Amino acid sequence: MQLVIVESPTKSKTITRFLGPQYKVLSSYGHIRDLPQGKLGIDIENNFQPNYIIPQKARKTVEYLKKELQKADTVILSYRPRQRRRSYCLASRSSSRLERNKKRKTKNKKL
Repeated sequence: MQLVIVESPTKSKTITRFLGPQYKVLSSYGHIRDLPQGKLGIDIENNFQPNYIIPQKARKTVEYLKKELQKADTVILSYRPRQRRRSYCLASRSSSRLERNKKRKTKNKKL
């Protein structure tokens, strides 16, 4: 199975209509990691690395995506080339801890 992850549930439904049955299209329902509130959010002593957290509202989605990732042969993180979409894909990839032995693709297409 090829897994496609998009940000919006509406995009997920639309893309599903165009792809064949070998694809499963899921939504992350928005951003799935963020900087912590009430803290600086970066590690000054470690080359200003950000300290991301998975917000409470996104935890169920992240767990579901992790389970689906284990079943997939290929993972495609799809985003639109506007605003912070690439960072959304990178956040999805690191939050779900894509395995190194999985085929990964990041698509940058106008949908």
